[in-house]
Amino acid sequence: MKLFKLSMATAILAAATLTASAQIGFDSYKAMRIYSFGSPVWFQPGTAAYTNGPIDKVGLTGTGTILFAPSTNAAAQTTITATVYQSNDQTNWTAVPNYSLATATSLIVTNFSYGVGTNSSGWLTATDTILLPGTVTTPGAASAGYATPYITYNPFTNSAAVTLTSGKPAAIGVNLNDAYRYLEIVYAAGGSGGTNGNCTAVLVAPNYSTLY
Repeated sequence: MKLFKLSMATAILAAATLTASAQIGFDSYKAMRIYSFGSPVWFQPGTAAYTNGPIDKVGLTGTGTILFAPSTNAAAQTTITATVYQSNDQTNWTAVPNYSLATATSLIVTNFSYGVGTNSSGWLTATDTILLPGTVTTPGAASAGYATPYITYNPFTNSAAVTLTSGKPAAIGVNLNDAYRYLEIVYAAGGSGGTNGNCTAVLVAPNYSTLY
């Protein structure tokens, strides 16, 4: 009888563990929060810097991702830079140090369920642009003993302004546990002429609160 009870308890514990693991994976969207720094900022070259924010990160933890979506109507004449600032009192602001800059990587994905032909030109394809936290490294099997590609993660050593390219999203990683409570973004536009530029940004980060 004792053995039966022990076996039942073990089975229930195992089932609970599997359910919890599955739930964590299934709720990865729910476990994250998306904070907007505000409405898209519009500016012209030579004008004063523009500020988006602040946001309060009090309910967030771990590594957060700040996503930028810049655009201009004349990319050759307008340059956009963004600097992320932090503060504990919304009065004294300092640039966030030690962030990681994502690497934009293009990947052609082929769908062999559609199209005809014996080579890639005959199949349905899409080119995905992926913002990776590093670069893909393919080791040499002769020296490393294996040839499986892996990601070499970008270091958290950047502190300068992020240079944004029109029409190309960008992302940085920020250690929220080390950052001050409030975050804001300051944009600056360079170049010449009367071209317009704009940018919007959001912070995506793990949340330990059940609501916000």
